[in-house]
Amino acid sequence: APAVCIYDGACVLAQLRDARKILQKNHRMQQHANGALKQLAFLPFYHVFGLFAVYFWFSYFSRTIVFVRDLSPAVLCGTAQLHGVSHIFAVPLLWHETERLFLRQLHQMPPAQQKNFWRIHSFSLWLQQLFPYAGATVARMLFRSVNNRLFGNTVRFCISGGSYIRPSALRLFNGLGYPLHNGYGLTEAGITSVELTARPKRRLCGAVGMPFASVHYSIAKDGTLTVQGDAVCKEILHDGMRMQTNKSIQTGDIAYFDGKGYFIRGRQCDTVITESGENISPDAIEPLFALPDARALS
Repeated sequence: APAVCIYDGACVLAQLRDARKILQKNHRMQQHANGALKQLAFLPFYHVFGLFAVYFWFSYFSRTIVFVRDLSPAVLCGTAQLHGVSHIFAVPLLWHETERLFLRQLHQMPPAQQKNFWRIHSFSLWLQQLFPYAGATVARMLFRSVNNRLFGNTVRFCISGGSYIRPSALRLFNGLGYPLHNGYGLTEAGITSVELTARPKRRLCGAVGMPFASVHYSIAKDGTLTVQGDAVCKEILHDGMRMQTNKSIQTGDIAYFDGKGYFIRGRQCDTVITESGENISPDAIEPLFALPDARALS
């Protein structure tokens, strides 16, 4: 049966107060485009990512939220271009589907043009690594014609969250001048971290950053992550029973810390155990079965 997470005002306030340190760590989060900061409302507000990261954050700061007629790629891209969207927070589905459609179009181009695109793309990432802010501006200039067929040239900050995002998608969009950051959160605690590094190298490896000020991460011996702190919901209603969280949630997500930030490797209940005893997440296996040139499967 579905569960309902109950947040009080203190939990919501903790999420909003996290914004201060987020903005201090990455100035691009508050960067305007053409004098405005506009968020594309891809995520529904009953989704915890959409509720906290889009509705509460952007409403609190009195910024514009742009709604779409439907979630088709053509409408999403067209709406972002028409209204000059500057921020896009979405689940990996959006980035993966846009990447798939873009690569399909790219593969139809002559091999020489494809090679030239990837050469400039690699140069863009190299330049952004040296000069993260100026490099992103140059990237948008280099790929102006390409971006005009995607989300336009006004996008300044993007977050992917909710599940695993492919490294190829992170690399593609960051190279195009769309700073795409990987984040982490859960229904019981809202948004708890995002990789905020300005230079792309760290973002491309799929890190989810350090926990926000309102929460604390700890990793158990079995590799699973526990989230504690003020942002965690107060109660969970499940099967007619009200359960106190005591501000601590055992997520069941397998995580590791490399000294600079955290990575999420999948969920414990989804892990595949191989004959050698190695634990592998299905998220890491899925790209091996990708069929980029397939139009439909029956």
